[in-house]
Amino acid sequence: MELKDLQKLAETDPEGFREWAMTAVGAPVTTLDELERTGIDGRITFQGNTEGALLETVVLRVVPRKTKTSHVRDLRGAMEQEKTALGALVTMDEPTESILAEAAESGFYEHSSTGEQYPRVQVIRAIDLIAGEPVQVPRLFAPHPRHL
Repeated sequence: MELKDLQKLAETDPEGFREWAMTAVGAPVTTLDELERTGIDGRITFQGNTEGALLETVVLRVVPRKTKTSHVRDLRGAMEQEKTALGALVTMDEPTESILAEAAESGFYEHSSTGEQYPRVQVIRAIDLIAGEPVQVPRLFAPHPRHL
């Protein structure tokens, strides 16, 4: 899908944009009931910091237009409530400095096996997803989210 098509989709069909975004990151779309209850549009899992089959979760939130710092705060609240390692906000908009600063306040997730660090809250633009840039999760233990 081209950027201009996504812009139109975000403006005219926010639910369609939400479904596109979840497909692009390889996450099943949550039900509208769950979205209303939790504020979470989807989830991605990856092998976490302990040996064995312990899975960590990335919660995803989609904001088709008019992204605000409050959206990042809401995502952080959902992460805390769900006790997840990472969160990603998918947006059509170019994030403002205040949005990026709010996301950066969450710090980093460090994978103990690899020592690699990942932003705990990631702001992902639709244009990045079109370019094939995924949510950042440990790749040693998890395939690209589209292959989960």
